[in-house]
Amino acid sequence: MHTQVGVSAFRIDLGVIDPDAPGRYLAGVECDGATYHRSATARDRDKLREHVLRGLGWEILRTWSTDWWINAVGTADIIHERLTALLVLSRAQRAEHEAREEAARLLVENAVEVVYYRESDPALIVQGVDPDAFFEASYSGVLGALIEHVICEEGPILDVILARRIARAHGWVRAGSKIRERVSAMAKNTHRVTMDDLGEFYWPSRHPDASTVVCRRPGDETSIRPVDEICSAELMALARELRAKGKAGRALLHAMARELGLQKLTASSRLRLEKASQAEQKK
Repeated sequence: MHTQVGVSAFRIDLGVIDPDAPGRYLAGVECDGATYHRSATARDRDKLREHVLRGLGWEILRTWSTDWWINAVGTADIIHERLTALLVLSRAQRAEHEAREEAARLLVENAVEVVYYRESDPALIVQGVDPDAFFEASYSGVLGALIEHVICEEGPILDVILARRIARAHGWVRAGSKIRERVSAMAKNTHRVTMDDLGEFYWPSRHPDASTVVCRRPGDETSIRPVDEICSAELMALARELRAKGKAGRALLHAMARELGLQKLTASSRLRLEKASQAEQKK
């Protein structure tokens, strides 16, 4: 407790230190004497002064000097009760403030940037596409640029889907085994590849490892991917994101399906989502 806290006309008789925060005051106690009772001017001045102090964040308690002389113990008990009530209120407000800050912190930590998936069309970007030269060594530069574009736009991408994109860029409906072999051979020379239960996935350079991957939502109705075209790391990222939002069990699986744009959760899709969810939970 400090006496005569403040400066000039704004001194407070007693400043009671907050026991939870030694650097701040819990309340100020003003002791009013006989002069205060007799003088209307003094009362008006002190009301204005108290208004200013409250505006500065002070809690002001008043006690009368006459009460103190008549019953010091009882007067002290009343002040103690009021200070105790202020301390309880202060602790509750502080706890509420800390809870809001913690909730905001967790929200920021758990926030995941929404990234959208769209099918790419490398033929619109890369010049010199020539189906007749596909297997020629001289065509490797153009083919490499096509592969680079697809992986950059869609990676991590399954080897079969990558070959399909390249075949379509050349006007072919299907990607035969020879086409897939040539595409895979070139992709492996320039990009990181991981083995999944579905096959090989090729990764763009912005993902040096799986820790940076997020689940991409379909950018439109034409970009909805079947579950068996999405790598496990991406599905695990989705499970982790939704679990952080309170999803679990069947609700988690259905929420994952909705985020992926699936209208119906088939048995095979459910099994793959369950597997990804369980793998993520074990990490």
